[in-house]
Amino acid sequence: MIDGLKTGLAFLPVQFSRNKIEHVLDAADTSLPSRNGLRYYLEALVPTSPGSTTFKRLVKMPGAEKPPRTEFGSTIYEGAFFRLDELLDGFLEYQKPGADAVDMCVISSLTMPYMLRESVLNNGVLMPETSKELQNQWILKAGLSDLDFATWGDVFFTTYMSQQRPFLTWQLDNKLIGEQQPEFLFFLLNFSPTPATIIRRVEVSYTDGTEETLDKGQLSGGQTYQVVCVPTGAKALGLLGGAKTVASYRVWLSDGERNRLSQVRSYTIDRKYRARSGLFYILIVWAVGIHSD
Repeated sequence: MIDGLKTGLAFLPVQFSRNKIEHVLDAADTSLPSRNGLRYYLEALVPTSPGSTTFKRLVKMPGAEKPPRTEFGSTIYEGAFFRLDELLDGFLEYQKPGADAVDMCVISSLTMPYMLRESVLNNGVLMPETSKELQNQWILKAGLSDLDFATWGDVFFTTYMSQQRPFLTWQLDNKLIGEQQPEFLFFLLNFSPTPATIIRRVEVSYTDGTEETLDKGQLSGGQTYQVVCVPTGAKALGLLGGAKTVASYRVWLSDGERNRLSQVRSYTIDRKYRARSGLFYILIVWAVGIHSD
């Protein structure tokens, strides 16, 4: 039986590093008699190493405000715009799981916090109340298509993930796989409270018509915003060679109380090619930027 869905979780915003990330500094005092001497600065800071809580300055970028425009008789000051995605994406790295991986693990190189500091100078003098240190934001090495980003970019990690609890893949569900085929799913822990223990749960359907639900390993110590790698192939889950023959199975993640955290993904085993030799598998990066077979 599939576990009931965990409720009461607060899903936290994350940004896609492979889509446009733009930061806007609000326009300085609009009553200034001259704006020719205005200079806007944005300082970006990143962790000194993956997982570190200590930050170092990456760059301090100068900028100029967009020219004011008139709309319905009023002058609009839009401030200064800074592009961040290309700057930050390079600090994140994909980590290819081993083909024979069995246990769940945390991949710390796929997410990262960053910090921004703003300041505005007028003729070289810092303007009052313009020096600000902003709250940390988190990015994930992933991206959506332009169309999907226009629709879901601002709410994917909050509204969409709260409703769907997806693994980070665009593959269709009910996947047909070989017995020995390595399979992986990835799950982002962008919610609070973060469970102390994550259990890989499997509902197995056998060819004789019977079913059973099993615990297939657990992971402790996961932290908010980390990505969990979940091997989901039949071999990795230990579903082969038993007294019964597995026809299909479903995989999900639950907390220590067996409350389901993720969506349920289904696999059907195809044994037509079991006698073939020389099979190989290609690991690719899907649209959201996470590895899947």
